[in-house]
Amino acid sequence: MSILRISLLFALVAFASDLQAERSVEDEYKALLWKTAKIIHQYYVEEVHPDSLAQAAVRGIFNSLDPASEYTFNARTQLASEDPARLLNDRFYTLMQMAQAIDENAFYPVTADTLVRFGIAGMMEILDPYSVFLEKRNLDNFNIQTQGKYGGLGFRIQVVYPDSAIAVWSLVHDQTPAALAGVKSGDLITAINNTSTKGMSAGVAADSMRGEPGTSVTLTLERADRPTPFDLTIERREVQMNSVPLATLFPDGTGYIKLDSFQKGSTREVFKAIVELEEQGMERLILDLRNNGGGYLEEAVQITDLFLPRDCLVAFTEGRRIETAEYITREDALLRDTPLIVMVNHLSASASEIVAGAIQDWDRGLVLGTTTVGKGSVQQIVHIDDRAELKLTMAAWHTPSGRSIDKRMRKDSTLVRGYDKEFKTLRLERIVRGRGGITPDIEVSGRSGSRLDAQLSGFYNLNNQFFYYAREHRLKYPALTPDFVVGPADLAAFRAF
Repeated sequence: MSILRISLLFALVAFASDLQAERSVEDEYKALLWKTAKIIHQYYVEEVHPDSLAQAAVRGIFNSLDPASEYTFNARTQLASEDPARLLNDRFYTLMQMAQAIDENAFYPVTADTLVRFGIAGMMEILDPYSVFLEKRNLDNFNIQTQGKYGGLGFRIQVVYPDSAIAVWSLVHDQTPAALAGVKSGDLITAINNTSTKGMSAGVAADSMRGEPGTSVTLTLERADRPTPFDLTIERREVQMNSVPLATLFPDGTGYIKLDSFQKGSTREVFKAIVELEEQGMERLILDLRNNGGGYLEEAVQITDLFLPRDCLVAFTEGRRIETAEYITREDALLRDTPLIVMVNHLSASASEIVAGAIQDWDRGLVLGTTTVGKGSVQQIVHIDDRAELKLTMAAWHTPSGRSIDKRMRKDSTLVRGYDKEFKTLRLERIVRGRGGITPDIEVSGRSGSRLDAQLSGFYNLNNQFFYYAREHRLKYPALTPDFVVGPADLAAFRAF
């Protein structure tokens, strides 16, 4: 076996710190970094050479050190082999030696878990944007987005200025623990379990309020109609989020369904909305997928099944190390002939593009809006240990006509078939292309924003006057109902505010 050579140059070298991590560098390395590297090498949608993967991990590790620390990692002086698995073992054994040398000799101590996590971050940098190493909060947030439930209180929050306070922006629905306990949109949360929220980020506040169902949290609230703050203790419960926030019928018989995400149960919500709209006399339907970043592939297939006949191809996936999979409709269409428009925009991605692409390819309806994100890749979750999981891109998906709409796949990838070719829809043989997202049949650009628009969509505007106006408006008009419609006088009053 060839002799391994490793050259490390440190600006300052001293004895290791007496500080010890809970697990040694070798333990952390084997449990997390090495396991992650093997999974990437085996299953990632495109082959990554062991040298590239190891060098990326080295760069990541050295990002955790002081700027004067340097390294030399010369793959040409190491084992040469045509066996990728043997190369991977060789390169990452060298990398473990490097990590141990850093742990033992670096003047500025770096904990074992920090070294390993920076190494993992380095590897993730050379993959596509959708492959992510998930730990703690990020893993919790991912589970909320896909499963649609969490242990908490059931409202959306936002930091508002000039108070630098955590505001209750809206309740998820009227049966959440917070709603049943009396929390109202417009409340300001000034403390969580007696800890002030002054200067606290929304992420930290959310983490503080989430927890195991059955446990309690105490909020200190300020309300516009209360002279002093008051405490409210709420028992956490599993909160189910709705993926269909709005379903309505316009006077001309047009039904409208807004679908925010593809989470577990989304198909059931869309099915229920369609049935209720049909009972009200719906003649045509708009399915709004704007700003929908995707979710579960299975939910996308089942929702498409509501509009296409049985045994229609919805999408197929291909990967380097996983079997090709086809996704077929299994039921008769709930809405087989009802005129259909699917709305998309530049934030519609993944599962949204699967639905829009299938509807377009089968000429079942028209796609309206702006070109979508172009995320034509499939991620799967791989368990690493009790603290972490890897969301890894393992395959590329294609619409029924055979086109891949992914923007980020490399052009030389064998998985992107016909990258620059034209494709035809399956019934009317209209021309569609397989690159750069789903191109709408009807291009409709969004209107340009104004300061008033920014205030009204204030979830992204920290200094939000609409929030404060709405708090006072509720006091003046306590009898307002959800069907209230803003008139010219209301807009004038808001502008004056």
